[in-house]
Amino acid sequence: LATSLLSKKIPSLGSKNILYACGPNPMLREVSRLAKRFGWQAYLSLETAMACGYGVCRGCAVLTREGYRLVCTDGPVFTSEQIIWEKYPVC
Repeated sequence: LATSLLSKKIPSLGSKNILYACGPNPMLREVSRLAKRFGWQAYLSLETAMACGYGVCRGCAVLTREGYRLVCTDGPVFTSEQIIWEKYPVC
């Protein structure tokens, strides 16, 4: 898995680095966990169904620390700290 390789590589890269990731939700959740563990900032491009792409249908809402945000208009990139992973679908 990509996250297995990442977890082995991060310690040799030092601190205060930034991760950028896109991919399936389970992988992004693990990237978020790794970023927190090693003190890195992570920017994640979320994947979700976007029926309209304009925010009208609200089909892509995700719960963040700032409340619900729409992936299509407020994202798709969010910091790993913004996402409340316990409320976000990972399957």
